[in-house]
Amino acid sequence: MALSNHVIRRDKVSNEDLCQLNCYLEPNCVSYNFGPSGDGVFVCELSDRSHQGVSSTDLRIRDGFTYSTITVSEVNEWTVNPNLLARISSRVSAWASLWKEERALACRQ
Repeated sequence: MALSNHVIRRDKVSNEDLCQLNCYLEPNCVSYNFGPSGDGVFVCELSDRSHQGVSSTDLRIRDGFTYSTITVSEVNEWTVNPNLLARISSRVSAWASLWKEERALACRQ
């Protein structure tokens, strides 16, 4: 599923954690779509609306995509708990290191 007609920004990201982080950091973001871009990375589409209060035709099936909303409690956790950002950053760094190692091995073969 993906929300259409309300995208305010599109980014290419390596994983969903980064997409979620981008939404938290974008003041007008209340939901995001995350899915494959076809070139080994992912598309992160930030939206200024959620599925509530928009046309039912705006929420569509899109192969490989997930749609998620950001809740007020999640945003408050980011502002109250700075360690959350550090934990996500650590996970992203670990994933990026693993991805680089896998790419290096693939190139040697």
